[in-house]
Amino acid sequence: HRPPACWRPLFQSRRHPAVRPLQFALAGINAHIGHDLALALVDTCRARRLEPAALEGDFDRVGDLLVGMEELIREELMPGPDALDVADPLTHLVGSWSLQAAREAAWSAFRTLWAVRALGDVAEELAERIDASVGLVGRCLLTPLR
Repeated sequence: HRPPACWRPLFQSRRHPAVRPLQFALAGINAHIGHDLALALVDTCRARRLEPAALEGDFDRVGDLLVGMEELIREELMPGPDALDVADPLTHLVGSWSLQAAREAAWSAFRTLWAVRALGDVAEELAERIDASVGLVGRCLLTPLR
């Protein structure tokens, strides 16, 4: 099977020598959160016969934990302007992506998908557009840096 559009850039760039491991990590996290998480939330609500509000507290608690971990990881990997040249392309790229923003977008995508779930073609088209948009961000994150 062909992978979703959000995952394709990772497969297409996997052997590119000028794409760094951190870029692949960010692109994978981006695909997972931006696309997979939104669809998993829809599936969870369907399977458990819940409304989105029932998941919001857990979603927010997990998000708070992840954002805290992200801050620690960024501090370790990107020590700051004293140790790194702020014009470094990797520093710029990593600084341009936000876990919190990705999770907020995933929550909005989930709520929108949930609202149109009974509209068949509209819901399917929206899911495809979300996939393509997340894939576009992934391609940007995987820009070769040499």
